[in-house]
Amino acid sequence: MKRLNVLARLFSLSSARLSLVMLLFAALSACDNSACLDNESNAELGGLIDCLNTRTATLAEFKLDDPAQKGSYAVLDAFDSVYPHNGYVYPDRGQENIKFPGIVLTTGTLGNAHFMRGYAEHLASHGFVVLMTTLDIPINEDANVWANELIEGVERMVRDTNYLLSPIFDHVEENRIGLIGLSSGGAGALYAASKGVPGLRAVVSLATGKFGDGQQLISAVGRIRVPAQVQLGEEDCRALGGDGGGPQHTRDTFNLLTVSPRQFVELKGGNHYGYLDMPWATTFSALGCPMTVAPEVQFRTSAKYSTMWFETHLYETSAWQEALLVGIASDPNVSAYINH
Repeated sequence: MKRLNVLARLFSLSSARLSLVMLLFAALSACDNSACLDNESNAELGGLIDCLNTRTATLAEFKLDDPAQKGSYAVLDAFDSVYPHNGYVYPDRGQENIKFPGIVLTTGTLGNAHFMRGYAEHLASHGFVVLMTTLDIPINEDANVWANELIEGVERMVRDTNYLLSPIFDHVEENRIGLIGLSSGGAGALYAASKGVPGLRAVVSLATGKFGDGQQLISAVGRIRVPAQVQLGEEDCRALGGDGGGPQHTRDTFNLLTVSPRQFVELKGGNHYGYLDMPWATTFSALGCPMTVAPEVQFRTSAKYSTMWFETHLYETSAWQEALLVGIASDPNVSAYINH
């Protein structure tokens, strides 16, 4: 009844003021602030605006869910109409007025973000707003281009969380941002991190790609100042050159990092494509360098360690310190690791 009274009084406003109120009303419904309509004192335009201004979200509490499995948050999505493979997957916060850290994710050459929707949803279920983004033409031999795609994704996320009509309005803690990329996108994630992205706190590179002689990335990684994790499948012969020496090339790139903490994780039996959703993981694996584990094993192991990495550095929790530093040694799905 209170809400009906508020709406009735709002609809008695002049047409100009009513148009503005209708925009606010749409925003209130879209951004989980509909509680502002449950108070009759908000029947004036000023009251609605004041209500919005006082409903500033706070960082969500960290949830200790199994990082190898989907987390306890239900996941929502909002994808672009022009580029439908780009868009957000994010936690359903229900009626809680809370924010989450943000992560920008991209894939690699000839990929699109939907190939990794499952990975993005896994992260979102653990309390992250994830923007999936892809180059318009995902073929480019310049690490800077891939880096800029991720940096522009961060800028878009910041704009959207401050835009009243955005589905993620007031959902993202702007100073708690992570980047993750696969292959060329993984190289781009490291290159972007070397540029000093505002709010960036952690980066994960999956199967780091190589451009030309690799000097562009090699010259940049030493400038990274946020915690960095590099993952690679044990059977990956495509990362960093595709000459059968992928694992060693990736270790060499990792060893050029100077930031602490940093971590290298080699996924036992994994290849270049086990991070992707099915059927893409098996379809692309048929092109060469097959994995020697089930695709879901590589996926879960990779997602486990990236989730722990992001939770540690974006939520500032020590819950996974032992698992990352000590427990990894006994993980049967990890064939090698390096911690610094």
